[in-house]
Amino acid sequence: MKRVLSISGGGMRGIGPVRILQEVEKRTNREIGDIFDLVVGTSTGGIVSCLVGAGVPMGDAANFYYEHGPKIFQSSLLEKASCGGGLWGARYESMDLASALTECLGNRMMREAKTRVMVTTVDDSGVSDMVKSWDPDWRDCPLSLAALMTASAPTFFAPATIMHDGKKMCYLDGGLVRNAPMACAIFEAGRLWYATGEQILVVHLGTGRPRKAERLPHGGGLAWAPRIFDAMTMADDSYDDYFCRTLEGFLPQFSYQNFDFTLPKFPAMDDARRETLDNIAAAAWHATLAEWKRFDAVLEALK
Repeated sequence: MKRVLSISGGGMRGIGPVRILQEVEKRTNREIGDIFDLVVGTSTGGIVSCLVGAGVPMGDAANFYYEHGPKIFQSSLLEKASCGGGLWGARYESMDLASALTECLGNRMMREAKTRVMVTTVDDSGVSDMVKSWDPDWRDCPLSLAALMTASAPTFFAPATIMHDGKKMCYLDGGLVRNAPMACAIFEAGRLWYATGEQILVVHLGTGRPRKAERLPHGGGLAWAPRIFDAMTMADDSYDDYFCRTLEGFLPQFSYQNFDFTLPKFPAMDDARRETLDNIAAAAWHATLAEWKRFDAVLEALK
């Protein structure tokens, strides 16, 4: 059986799937990179995927959120005023995110990842891309740079600027095209292994959803501006889940499991307070406990 992990975007809410993966490592006594044959992520899920590829234990991945999150998402009143709260400039310094990623991932290249890693991104001309550790075009890309490319969320950070194929390119958050990359994971797994006839298990981890959905704005640009990124990504999550459940019915070679959780108070992507992170991690774990039989069955398959 080939095992595939998919992780959604959601900013600091990425601590939720990390908490679940901590339990997977504890129960299997193996690192995530030794369990899954392919790890696919978007935005914060892309960061976790790159941490997995670098062989970082999930306990240390949690520290990325607790220790680096408050430094990444910090800005003075003057800085907030100068960017109009994200209306005409990025709210936070991309260098803070880039430095944190480099500190946690080091200089390891994509080709050195301990398992196959793929993250989603989109260039500033609107063309989506899949950055794959086994793709000749991306093998020599640092994991830290791949993580920056998939996590440069519009209004929060400036695009990640890199040199690729001798050209200067700008890349933005993969959530613009695929916030929940489980469909990408299924297609890529099919490309890699479907012809072998092996069973393929795709496990998707979400980053939480509001217990009570808030209505979308009915007004113009000013009403939409603060919420458009979250609104786009939440809709994408539900569509891709429907798509994968339907596809599973047609292709018995695939099995698909989605674990997500609800949050009584839905935090902003950039809410890096310790109390918020504790609440997200607890909600993710309690939701998994509520589905213990299904989670146990998945763990048995992973063992």
